[in-house]
Amino acid sequence: MRSVELPVVVLLVVLAACGSVGSAPSGADRRIEAELFADPVWGTRVGIAVDFPEDRMVTGARMMVGERVLRASLYPLDGTDPEPPPDPLPIDAGVRVSVEANLPPDCNVPSATPVFVVTSKPTGGKSRIDRYMISNPGDFRNQARKVCRAGPQLSINGSTIWPDGHFRIGLLVTNPGGSGQVVSREWTSGHTRWRSAQARVPAGGSATLEITGTGQGCSHDGPWAHRLITLDGVELDPPAEGSADPC
Repeated sequence: MRSVELPVVVLLVVLAACGSVGSAPSGADRRIEAELFADPVWGTRVGIAVDFPEDRMVTGARMMVGERVLRASLYPLDGTDPEPPPDPLPIDAGVRVSVEANLPPDCNVPSATPVFVVTSKPTGGKSRIDRYMISNPGDFRNQARKVCRAGPQLSINGSTIWPDGHFRIGLLVTNPGGSGQVVSREWTSGHTRWRSAQARVPAGGSATLEITGTGQGCSHDGPWAHRLITLDGVELDPPAEGSADPC
């Protein structure tokens, strides 16, 4: 998924090097090895590369994990590097396309094997559905457990700053464990003040904690930098470098 959060270029290079994978019979599952990547904020990235025996207009894709249905993204591996890729996506016969989806952080690691469902339409033909079951489900579960072991995560998720000196900082709190209450304590640094804030974070989900204040809204010296943010009373580590910029 040409997603903002992970090293997609690395994944696409790996996928492009994979062998050609033809279309499965409509409605049947074809087994295919997936490339996997664990990210503590965005979850378990699952990616495959497929191609088709004839020209196709690919109209959509999703990943199914048990009863969960997750949107998947499509990207042509033809050297054109469109950004964003067309939707629907025209693919010539034999050209590989990456199909990627994220399982959000969740300590309730699913036992089901992920299956990608790709919908497309051959030129002059009827719409069809191709299904691809990943052939390395053990690796998938290991990566999902790795995400859980990383624990709750913080990252700055945008800001709004007004001319009068007021500001609002969005802090994304990702929680792979059980539901909990996240609290940011009041903090003052120089002439900048961040007010206290709190939010409920669902199990295996995320929530945006909105911190308001006055002063220098772009300051990096917020409460997150001083371990003043807790989840059910447990201090959370500051955001990783690269996700700690309020502006």
